[in-house]
Amino acid sequence: MDRRIRFQIFILVLVGSIVRFLYGYFYTPWDSGGDHIAMEILIQNGSWAYIDLIHYPHEGGTIITTLLGRFISIFTSFNALAIVAFLFDILARIVQLVVVRKITNNYVFWIFGLWTIFAVPIMLPWASLSFGLHAISAVFPFLLIYILSRSTASKKYFVLLGLFIGFAIWFSYINIVLILPFILLPILLKLEVKSWLLASLSLLGIMIIHYLVRLNFDSGFELSGLNMGSIRGEAFDWGNMETYKRLYKFWVNPLPESAVVIQNTNYVFFWFKYIWIAIAGASLIGFFIKKGQIEQVIYLRFATVMILAFISIYAISPFYYEKDVFGHAFNYRHFTYILPLISFVIIWGLSLLPFKQLFTGVFLCLSVYLGIISFTITPTENKAEMPAGWVLVQKYGTNPKKLYRLINESDYNQSELLVGIGWGISSILFNDVSSLNSALVNSRCADLAGWVDDFSVENKHELTEGIVFSFGEYITPKLDTAMLPII
Repeated sequence: MDRRIRFQIFILVLVGSIVRFLYGYFYTPWDSGGDHIAMEILIQNGSWAYIDLIHYPHEGGTIITTLLGRFISIFTSFNALAIVAFLFDILARIVQLVVVRKITNNYVFWIFGLWTIFAVPIMLPWASLSFGLHAISAVFPFLLIYILSRSTASKKYFVLLGLFIGFAIWFSYINIVLILPFILLPILLKLEVKSWLLASLSLLGIMIIHYLVRLNFDSGFELSGLNMGSIRGEAFDWGNMETYKRLYKFWVNPLPESAVVIQNTNYVFFWFKYIWIAIAGASLIGFFIKKGQIEQVIYLRFATVMILAFISIYAISPFYYEKDVFGHAFNYRHFTYILPLISFVIIWGLSLLPFKQLFTGVFLCLSVYLGIISFTITPTENKAEMPAGWVLVQKYGTNPKKLYRLINESDYNQSELLVGIGWGISSILFNDVSSLNSALVNSRCADLAGWVDDFSVENKHELTEGIVFSFGEYITPKLDTAMLPII
């Protein structure tokens, strides 16, 4: 890649970073993320044990973000995890632009590069907000396309390919999306089966090591009952046929809404939603009328397979979200993983149409206009310290003394964290407990009393407030309110 192209990428990334820096400066989105605050507390006060380096066990990449955060915290008292998110966001956009420039033409590169400056509104907060690793992981689909573009017949290449996909999944389970194009490699690249089997063996080897690590290293969550088959305590409902209806509902509701919804608004910009659908449809027409003339069509196939894999997995997952009211960027956080790839494909298709400048111009104007609107929304004033307390007790519930130390040494609001602790421990002990089962209720009350005594005898007021909060009408999990007087 020559110096001129590197300079172009530098300018595009710099301008996009300025936009994200200003958004973070004015809105401090990291203050509205309970998981982010919990991880920041671990960066500040955690040990070097595995349990304090990793967040959720299905997010191996949090070890990297924690270690980098601790290194950064040596030099500044500012929120280290926000800086980590910002650095990863820069890296992801650099990789995306390099790959797009490599596999398509200069026009597609520039339109995609301009799009990355504002991207979509829900992506802006995640440049300084970190949990779930969805936004950070958006780099992996582009990396896979780049790796496949360098395909060779050597055994070393296929071993490394399997290792890459294995480590990507270990980094975050959202990268399971990469498995589908991997399975289709013999067809898409006309490979010999033995080459694909070699890659599969290296992938399997990484997955076995990952399984052994999860089995033998303590990541917490014992009291909350987080098992090997769940993600954040949620599990797929494979047997419910209603789940599969989402596969077609996805296209007209969650996907386009995720591309236009703005943080902290209580409505969807429906006209923008339909404009986005129309633009996406136009891009498909572009591919149709120029089929057989598309340069590097193999990479379009890889991208399409990954998009379809994401849609299929997300639609039937317990994280599927479809409502009329949108509180903040968390609702559609999973889409930050795939929207850069989807937008790239849309731009590619639009570039094949007559009057391509008009269509791509509308797509860019939509991005810029929504991005500007994002800067006019009143930011959230309250920090998510209560949810952070809830997250920490889920992780460290079996060790109340350590949990108390983490809270006590934190720079965050102690009272709010303690209320979150009460909320979390109550949710753990009384979830799926019926007030009609008096023996079990009394047993759990005794467990709660013992736990509170082990935690701290000085903060019962805040803990009690959190316990009462856990029985609120709109709080999940839904607890049997008849138990509250007994507790």
